[in-house]
Amino acid sequence: MSGLKGMPWGQLMVVALMRFAEPVSFTSLFPYIYFMVKRFEICPEEDIARYAGYISGIFALCQTLTGILWGVASDKFGRKPVVLIGLTGSAVSLLVFGLSTNYYMAVGARCIAGLLNGNVGVIRTLLGEIATKRSHQAVAFSIMPLLWQVGCVIGPMLGGYLAEPVETHPEWFSKGSKAYILFSKYPFLLPNIIVSSVLVLGMSVAFLFLKETHEDYQDRYDIGRALSSRLLGVFRGSKCSEKSDQDDDSRESSPLLEDPEASEDYGARKPVSTARIEEVDQSWGAILTPYVRRSLVSAGLLALHCMVYDELLPIFLETGVDPTSKAPFSLRGGLGMDAERVGNLLSLNGFIGIFMMLVVFPWIDSTFGTLVPYRISLWCYPAVYFVVPYFVLLVKQTAGVRDFALIVSLFIRTVVNATANPLLLLLTNRAPAHSRHLGVVNGCVQVCSSLARAIGPIVWGILMTTGQSHGWAQLPWWMLTAVALIGAIQSKWLIDRDDDGNIIH
Repeated sequence: MSGLKGMPWGQLMVVALMRFAEPVSFTSLFPYIYFMVKRFEICPEEDIARYAGYISGIFALCQTLTGILWGVASDKFGRKPVVLIGLTGSAVSLLVFGLSTNYYMAVGARCIAGLLNGNVGVIRTLLGEIATKRSHQAVAFSIMPLLWQVGCVIGPMLGGYLAEPVETHPEWFSKGSKAYILFSKYPFLLPNIIVSSVLVLGMSVAFLFLKETHEDYQDRYDIGRALSSRLLGVFRGSKCSEKSDQDDDSRESSPLLEDPEASEDYGARKPVSTARIEEVDQSWGAILTPYVRRSLVSAGLLALHCMVYDELLPIFLETGVDPTSKAPFSLRGGLGMDAERVGNLLSLNGFIGIFMMLVVFPWIDSTFGTLVPYRISLWCYPAVYFVVPYFVLLVKQTAGVRDFALIVSLFIRTVVNATANPLLLLLTNRAPAHSRHLGVVNGCVQVCSSLARAIGPIVWGILMTTGQSHGWAQLPWWMLTAVALIGAIQSKWLIDRDDDGNIIH
């Protein structure tokens, strides 16, 4: 545990709360989006899934359009203002979404959410600037995928339990009361109010306690931290002036600037004191170096096949059984599982993922480094994807045999995923030539990931429909295998950097 000495736990907890709010808001609409579109009566029932997919995809598409701009803004104006704008935009858009009375209003709300929220990339930059010591980075960068996993469990639970409360929980309301009338008119407002409250909590904590990490703005007056110092002073029974508050902030931040270990930049980045004096080339050519471009390609490919797998697997498990399937190529149908069994399997692997990210991943990074484990994990994905369609041949086996095979497959994929994603964050943050490029680079990473989330499920949904209709249930999974293979091969050209900034191939 000596490697964790000096870990900035306070700031990491603030970032963790902000990050936790994001996946909760993103996934909370999944359980009820089908029924919401059905109420809008915009299409025949057989087309509801397609229209619901458009609502989900428009968010990622709009994030793609503005991800780089928010990264540039965070480099120009500081990380904290951009994060606060993103959380505010998410909270407001959720309330508008819950108040939607027609399909186009709902689509507009999701557009607002995507356009105003570039926090994924900015939070990556924040983590890189908070955890400056290499020994701290493995733990810090495991926070994002860990909290995404936790949020993806809690978000759907909130959305499913609180949607249409007048119908599902009539005991909560007196007929004719204001709450009864409100939630009868807006049946999907309640989950959005609750999730918006989580976002407001994250925004409030960030406003009061988050330190600005951009090297040019660390000494800027911060009204939020000044207010938090006053509030803490009141609770402690002392009075603090604004001047002393700012002096406290300066004293807190100055060791970070003066400590050569803490200000260490990887990849021949300039120390903070030098960077303040020098003019840094902010042209696209200087930012998007070959090393950065390769890491962006890797991020896009990883996001694509991971997102498609997460979208397709539950559909495959719940698709009805077709006993005419024959090995090796004539595969049809799915496993015919109900939603509860699928949910239990995925939840079990969610807990495995949490354990991996908290315990195993930091050990892997500290013992074997970053680049080699990342490459090994990428080569495991194709094998996992390739065998998925052959599970249809297990329908004649006992439930125990079938579930055991599924759990083994899901376990391997969860272990690989919990290793690859945090390692990619580390490699991406070490790729830029200068720390001032981090905001733009992480904005580009968000664009690549959002584009994959917008396009991947649509394309593979078509492949899955085509494959099932022609008796080629393996088609989408083998295409996914091909994408994962390309990503594994491409990782050969990625680089990492050691403590002195030297390139590791």
